[in-house]
Amino acid sequence: MGQIVLYDLLSYLIGELAELYQEKLPPLKSNRLTEITSQFKALLSANYQTMKRPAQYAAKLNISPGYLNEVVKESTGLSVTAWIQQEIMVQAKRLLYHTTLPIKEVAIELGYEDWAYFTRLFTKLCQQTPSQFRENIVE
Repeated sequence: MGQIVLYDLLSYLIGELAELYQEKLPPLKSNRLTEITSQFKALLSANYQTMKRPAQYAAKLNISPGYLNEVVKESTGLSVTAWIQQEIMVQAKRLLYHTTLPIKEVAIELGYEDWAYFTRLFTKLCQQTPSQFRENIVE
């Protein structure tokens, strides 16, 4: 009788632990959503210099821009546009930090022929100009 009670208690404790562990895990997403998000991120890493619009990535993945945005936002919490801008800003900061290229050449390296537009975008997203970012690195 003592073994049965011990077994039941142990089973109960294991069940409670499993339930607590399960509550801490993020909800599982469909494999298709994960696959599309992963493919998008890989495309973004390879094409951020030439592909700036969500529709371009959606076309490569053979899905609609709306569906791509819905999937990526559900999987990551960020829109496709936010991911594109984030990737560009990370690369811009990398170039500004690790090179002495003029801002105009950094913009061109990132696929922006209009360096003034790039500067406005950088300022909007980073709350400082590329020049200010570079100055703050030195300080």
